[in-house]
Amino acid sequence: TAFKLFFVLIGLIQKEIGKDRLYINHPIIHDASAEYGKPISRSVYYRAMDELQNKRIIAKSSNKFIYYINPNILFNGDRARFIKEIKIRHEQTDVNDNNNT
Repeated sequence: TAFKLFFVLIGLIQKEIGKDRLYINHPIIHDASAEYGKPISRSVYYRAMDELQNKRIIAKSSNKFIYYINPNILFNGDRARFIKEIKIRHEQTDVNDNNNT
């Protein structure tokens, strides 16, 4: 059940590059899954959402229908920029460590 929803989420995430959260409810998922020829029913949707949350693939926010995406599972950003930021932070840490010794 969650496997079907997971692939629909991937499609939705690709339309929202750079964001770490999605607005998700059954009508949105139903329409998106119908594009793939396999509409997801309401009962399957709720079971799948519970399973994806239990497996920590998505996490519910304090806002209704807003879910965060686990970046360890699905990274939805600019990989080149992400790597550049990691390198800069690493260099800053090295400089700070050298200044403290």
